[in-house]
Order: sequence, then structure tokens, then C-alpha cells
Amino acid sequence: MMRLDEIPIINNLIHKIEISIDAGTKETYETKTRLNGDWDTLIENLKFISTIKTINYIKPSFVVQDCNYNEMETFLNLMKSIFGKKAHVFFGK
Repeated sequence: MMRLDEIPIINNLIHKIEISIDAGTKETYETKTRLNGDWDTLIENLKFISTIKTINYIKPSFVVQDCNYNEMETFLNLMKSIFGKKAHVFFGK
């Protein structure tokens, strides 16, 4: 996974962003919804995104599945803690 702070030239051009994550915990992300994913890099990238001043709308999305439905509240709280009022969390089937 690329770190977003490695490509700063585009940061000021971004105003809205949608990010599909589908997990609220490291274990689910790395072993069920994003095999071989790196939760720590994901969280670093999300925190970096939260610092980009031109972004005023962030849509973290979560596809609800048998393996992650019990993490919906955890996901919502995590996204709100990182993005605050800019987060417009979406849960889909």
C-alpha cells in the first residue's frame, strides 16, 4: 500500500474522497476483508488525509458482510475520531 504523503503534489487538488475499508479492526481488515492488507499503513494514511485542508467531504464506506457486521459501530467511531464532522460514513450491502 502506498503512503499518501509520498505523493504531495496532488493533495491540494482533492476536495472530496471516498475510501472503502470494510473493517473496524486490524484483525478483520488484515485477515478477512483485505487479505494481506496493512492496517497500520491504512490508519497512517487516514490520519494524513485528515490533515489535507482542501478536503471538506470524506466518505469512508463499509460493505457489511457476515465477517464484519459486528464492527459497524467501531468503524463509525474510528472514522469520526479521525475525520470529525468531515466524515460521512456509508454502510452498504
